[in-house]
Amino acid sequence: MRRSPVHCIPVLFWMGVLLALSPALAKDRRVTALPENVAQKATVTASSEYDARYQAHNVIDGEIPEAGSRDDAGRAWCVRNTTAKDRGELHFTWDRPVEIAELILFGRTAFSLQECWKDYELYIDGEPACVMRGRLEQTDQPQRIPLPETRRIRSLVLRFLNSHGGPNPGVSELMAFRERVRDEALLRWLGREEEYP
Repeated sequence: MRRSPVHCIPVLFWMGVLLALSPALAKDRRVTALPENVAQKATVTASSEYDARYQAHNVIDGEIPEAGSRDDAGRAWCVRNTTAKDRGELHFTWDRPVEIAELILFGRTAFSLQECWKDYELYIDGEPACVMRGRLEQTDQPQRIPLPETRRIRSLVLRFLNSHGGPNPGVSELMAFRERVRDEALLRWLGREEEYP
């Protein structure tokens, strides 16, 4: 049975609406695709939490508070440094093994860039030796932590050994990916695709 042109009008209308909205949707970081962030499937705990507003699970909520906004309660994790003594740990545990090639970390910068962690160690599946060590910058930009090789794991501990000197250091977001995220995709997710050459 042939459809008359009149029957096609609703389909054409909605196609037009989607085409008109697509540039706006592409700017929304929640719509723009990244590889699957397997950190969001983990149970996250910490060695210390400042209080109920700054719990460990906030690092996988998909929100990155703006630097200097003074607005990260319920959206970031930090330690109470008077008792944590400039150290902290984030523990990720998965029900089933996941593959991880790279972590991407956003430091806690809503109050001060000094509340970013500095030196860290990475431990996997309870192994006594750390898989890698590194240093994080005092910045609100994403920081890559590439594993030496892609690993299939059930648990991960990121141990922070010191900070850049802020009163309550922490993390705004920590993402984990099965493959290295392309710079272009990360900048697009951040709404900064104009920076890609």
